[in-house]
Amino acid sequence: MLNFFERRYIFKWHCEKQEIETTYSMTTNGFLLNEERAKTLIGLGIKKYQITVDGIRDTHDNLRPQKNGKGSWDTVISNLLAMQKCDLDFDVMIRVNYDHNVVEHISEFHNFIKNNFDDRFSVFHHVIGKWGGENDEEMEVIDPSTAQYVDTLLIEEAVNNDIKPDMSFYFSKFGGRVCYANRPYFYILSMDRKLKKCTFTDEKYDEINVIGYLREGKFDIDNTRLLNFVMPDYEKMKEKGCWDCDILPVCQGLSCALRRAEKGVIDCAEEKINIKENIVQEYRYYQLMKEKGKANEKEMEKDIQK
Repeated sequence: MLNFFERRYIFKWHCEKQEIETTYSMTTNGFLLNEERAKTLIGLGIKKYQITVDGIRDTHDNLRPQKNGKGSWDTVISNLLAMQKCDLDFDVMIRVNYDHNVVEHISEFHNFIKNNFDDRFSVFHHVIGKWGGENDEEMEVIDPSTAQYVDTLLIEEAVNNDIKPDMSFYFSKFGGRVCYANRPYFYILSMDRKLKKCTFTDEKYDEINVIGYLREGKFDIDNTRLLNFVMPDYEKMKEKGCWDCDILPVCQGLSCALRRAEKGVIDCAEEKINIKENIVQEYRYYQLMKEKGKANEKEMEKDIQK
């Protein structure tokens, strides 16, 4: 089996051969991302990271223990602090999955982030949900109908602590809430050279999700399957009322790729109910930083374009 670095170089070679520009990002729990590995990966061009820290030590270790039962917070935070100390160019989105306990201590966590990290680090909050696992009924989660309002409160609390809110999943630009799998340039390359679209599927969805293969250095794509993801269904959008929706420019009727491809269903983006409040908080952050001399117009434009 090819290791990560071998696969990365092979993929880079194929892309350069086809004159395809590439960018790299990584989603990780951060446990093994020590200083040496981080510098190596950044040097290889992997400059965007999503690293999960579920609040303060107690809440994080309760939600994300190691296999041996010990906590993981100290190791993850130690690795993040090592990244903070280096002067390399990168962006880390600290993802905070929250339940009632995490929210109860979020001010303490935000204060810790404020005092230890610069603006290369942003914070993104996401409610913990019941996703169909065998322990769903034992979980105490925040009511999904109120989660978006809690999101707005957490963003506001972060901004009040001079912490950059990560708005990648929100509505800060045209097409910003189009599902990544619905984008024509987004592919997942599996170990067996399958080209897939949605990351939230296993092999039982291959008939829908596999849209081609990498063959002899070229993408061999089934355009019919590809169009199931990238082409809007204008008739269903009309039935849904998309044409009269205020957020059509950012959603474009392409919120959830899998539901559209599998069942022909158009889902509204959950954040629709608090779009205005979240955009206001993003704007507040940059205004606060500008007033404190920590940001300028170019930096604001750079972050918004991300």
